[in-house]
Amino acid sequence: FRILQEEFDIGGSAPMRIGLDIGMLMRFWDHYTFGASLLNFDGPPLYGPGGIVDRAPAMIKLGVAETVRSFLFSMDLTKREPSGGHPGTANIGAGFERWWATARYGAWAFRSGTILGDREKTWNFGLGWRLMGAQIDYAMTIPMVGSTLFGHAVSLTYRFGQSNPEAEYERVLKEELGYRKDLTK
Repeated sequence: FRILQEEFDIGGSAPMRIGLDIGMLMRFWDHYTFGASLLNFDGPPLYGPGGIVDRAPAMIKLGVAETVRSFLFSMDLTKREPSGGHPGTANIGAGFERWWATARYGAWAFRSGTILGDREKTWNFGLGWRLMGAQIDYAMTIPMVGSTLFGHAVSLTYRFGQSNPEAEYERVLKEELGYRKDLTK
């Protein structure tokens, strides 16, 4: 679930509402992943000043990702229904992520991608750092058309439960052996 609130151009904002999402994730073999989600499927109403009535648009997202060594390549398709007097939109996005593990200072990530759609075209990039169960991520969105309002996001994630350092060390060694094998060829 998410908490939604809409700001109106004529001033004022709608009271906060809860939007419900549902999704699934399927993994194939060792390196393919498929995901599907339906966002705002409850269509929460948003009431504005002067009797304006709108509702959060439902969206469907389909995506696929492939992991190759420490790279992650992904692509997704998003379809959004009309809302707020605007027509529905369709977007396609593609991007990659690369992680570098260090012996003492955790793992570092670089991400980049683009979204191309009916009404938006953006380039996005981000950085991440992960150590034990904690992860900090930063992302920036740069519009390629329209107004030049940059978007920024920072997130902090903490994963509870037992970690598996042996599996992580085994993965790093496996990658290193693969690199050495490639070098000898």
